[in-house]
Amino acid sequence: MKKAIRVLQFIWLLPATFLLWFFYVLPLMFIGAIRLIGYPEFLIAEFSVDKNKSPDWYYKLWVGWSGYGGPCFFISNPSVEPDYNARVKRHELEHCYQQFRLGVFFYLYYVLAYLWLLAFTKKHPYIDNPLEVAARKAAGQSVTVSRSEWIDNNGKRILWRK
Repeated sequence: MKKAIRVLQFIWLLPATFLLWFFYVLPLMFIGAIRLIGYPEFLIAEFSVDKNKSPDWYYKLWVGWSGYGGPCFFISNPSVEPDYNARVKRHELEHCYQQFRLGVFFYLYYVLAYLWLLAFTKKHPYIDNPLEVAARKAAGQSVTVSRSEWIDNNGKRILWRK
């Protein structure tokens, strides 16, 4: 029954899946920037940035990033410590689940929440985005991040290792 529900969710998410797979994932695989690790769950592919084959311009984009969760896939950064990488993967898997539940409306919700937080609150539009908060909670990461922790000493994104 779970697989049947996942197939329906996949169909619900198909427009976004098509766009991101054909215009992001497959081209990156073709140039060697990312490599397939496996399938941790039904209809979810796990990729890793390949720092040996990745073009410099792409690898530099990952400075300060730990992972990215798209429709039916997630990409992790291999330069993250192994114990923290497990939490990153769980965080990105949660984004996959969110996309299965919300379908193409995931992106609309994410952008609207981001813009609302940016325009009408003093909260951080990325850190306090409800979808990011839920993903951090699912991964056992800090849910509330104080303003002083928004950026680390090097000006990079915080990894919320707490």
